[in-house]
Amino acid sequence: MLWDPNKDKPVEVIDEVGELLSKTADYLETHRWCRNNLYNKGAVCMLGALIKVDTGKSPNNAILSGLVERAADRLIIHLNVHDRSIVYWNDVIAKSKKEVIEALRKASY
Repeated sequence: MLWDPNKDKPVEVIDEVGELLSKTADYLETHRWCRNNLYNKGAVCMLGALIKVDTGKSPNNAILSGLVERAADRLIIHLNVHDRSIVYWNDVIAKSKKEVIEALRKASY
């Protein structure tokens, strides 16, 4: 039997952090994005979206979990902002909601 490269492609495995990042990207697809606030009248920043997806609660009333901290750490590495935070990247560097969603998706694998 011959090897079929289309059938036998390696499967990408997503871990717990990657799952949170992917679900957060999905969440932002259908919700408003903001800067300079975790949560503002229904809109969320990148960190606010991570907290909302992780806890199901308003980011303003939630405690940062270890999972959100690990996701933020992965994003810092992915975004190459080692001397800053994802809040800085969201508020100053990111140009659009689309860019935030793309960053979340790329960092999820």
